[in-house]
Amino acid sequence: MSYKFSKGFTVQGDIKAEDDTERNTLIDFGEDKIDLQTSGTVRITIDNDGVYIPQHISNTTVLKVSGNVEIGNGSDLCFQKGADDIAFIKFREGTDGTSYNGYLGYSAAEDIYISPGRGADFFVQSRTNPGGDHGGDQTFPFIIMDDGTVKFTKGLTDTAVRSADLSSDVAFYVSGTTDGQNNAVFQGNVVMSGAVTAEDNLIVDGRIGIGVDSPSYKLEIGGNMSVGQYIYHRNDTDTFINFTDNRIRLKAGDVGMIGCHKKSSAPHQVTINNGNNNVDFHINSNNNTNDPILMSDADTARIGIGTDAPDEKLTINTPNDSDQVFIQFQETGADRAKIGINDSNNLVFHQQFTNKHIVFKVNDQGVTREGLRIDGAVPEVVVNEGSSSLVDFRVESSDSTHMLFVDGGNNKVGIGTSVPETTLHIHSDTINNGAVTISQADNSGDASQLDLSKARGTGQSPATVQTNDFLGQVRFVAYDGNSYDNFSDIFVQAAGTISTTSHPTKMVFRTTRLNATSPVTAITIDENQNLIAEGNLEAFDTITIRNQNAPASATSNGFRGEIRYDSNYIYVCVADNTWKRVLLSTW
Repeated sequence: MSYKFSKGFTVQGDIKAEDDTERNTLIDFGEDKIDLQTSGTVRITIDNDGVYIPQHISNTTVLKVSGNVEIGNGSDLCFQKGADDIAFIKFREGTDGTSYNGYLGYSAAEDIYISPGRGADFFVQSRTNPGGDHGGDQTFPFIIMDDGTVKFTKGLTDTAVRSADLSSDVAFYVSGTTDGQNNAVFQGNVVMSGAVTAEDNLIVDGRIGIGVDSPSYKLEIGGNMSVGQYIYHRNDTDTFINFTDNRIRLKAGDVGMIGCHKKSSAPHQVTINNGNNNVDFHINSNNNTNDPILMSDADTARIGIGTDAPDEKLTINTPNDSDQVFIQFQETGADRAKIGINDSNNLVFHQQFTNKHIVFKVNDQGVTREGLRIDGAVPEVVVNEGSSSLVDFRVESSDSTHMLFVDGGNNKVGIGTSVPETTLHIHSDTINNGAVTISQADNSGDASQLDLSKARGTGQSPATVQTNDFLGQVRFVAYDGNSYDNFSDIFVQAAGTISTTSHPTKMVFRTTRLNATSPVTAITIDENQNLIAEGNLEAFDTITIRNQNAPASATSNGFRGEIRYDSNYIYVCVADNTWKRVLLSTW
């Protein structure tokens, strides 16, 4: 099962019945009002003034109770009317909302009306009738005829000719059987077509139906019912429903359980533990044998799902170790994502959309930035997705807070440093930790390599390098007491036109002389593989010149300082294109 939950109270819109295809059976939350609707029609209304069952155009019955209605001990059933109105209790047969068979009424002049329907008489029944409503051995000691006459009989049926006709202004009283406390007792049914007003208690041993023909309960109401403030549990005065302006409170044992409050302005609220009385809220399963489906622990301010003892703000529990526990997210009934623990006790974030991502975002001083993305389309893990994110990536070690650091704003990577100065900056404060090792171990003749590559154009559209373009450079930088500076370097340059068939290059070694701060060329290996030393060339062992290449004359081409030889002479170029030689003697 999936759950949708929220921390703290929630604000809901209208709640509609899922099984109602027309979606017109619902709970409608309005301004200071709650309506219960079926077929798009309001059946019950709760507002600041109370609980109402509205009267509908097609059905004049506003309150229909299909069973018994019980009024608790000491409670009254009150039918309220306006100052100039007549309040009626009406009786009818069938479902015709316009035709009635009798009335109990109360007028503005404080008169009580008892009226049968059209063309009908009013009977007071002496006892129950085993043979029917108006025949058999049933007797009617008191009868009001349709013509207005009043008749008292002596236990005879309504068809007896022996009766006493009384004048229309005779006082009405009951002098028959009492309950010992001067209360009249009617053994049979009492049928009245008008309103009934009781100045004292009205006690009925049977059932009362208001708006229903055959009540199933002590009191059954087929229309609206209005109460002043309280509905009490019988003989339990501290357990009640309390209606006040804009509020409904439910109390049990004088402990506030539930409160519905329409405030002066939204949001309005329904409160469990109304009154802060340490009342928990439970939703149990169908067998009620396991821990609750959902509970709110009022004492600890925690929510539990599958547990009645949550140890965190929200605790989700499953009774079996092998069970999976997930929070499922859906859209239009389809699974979209879930978070939980699988049956191997792994924490799982599962994106169920095809080619979609798991995205982690942060609030950077009011600006939302994406920090981390697990891309479902590639797939790949991406830090700082989008140039606008400007989110750094940092990995700590035991000794360094920035063992690996990606400066997202400056496009630099640091190892051991929080302020990388170049695209890749490796730093260490520990001996030997500043080294870079590239290793390879396999059964091939290959070796590890370091490539320094150069092209014009772009990475996606490279172009040919040109003469004198630097192809790669290694610099040796040191701190001189004031700043870091370049002390020496090695670089390679293109030394001619570059093509697919010609790659002329030269390599230059530069060092800094004594009492100088800028490196100058020390050795050059040119495109003809000549080694040109700008200073003295020293060798602690042998210098070998393998190619004799003796000059043809004293004016042959040559550069000052060149040394050549043959089997007879050593030749020295003392100036450009000027040679001298020394004879070699036999040893």
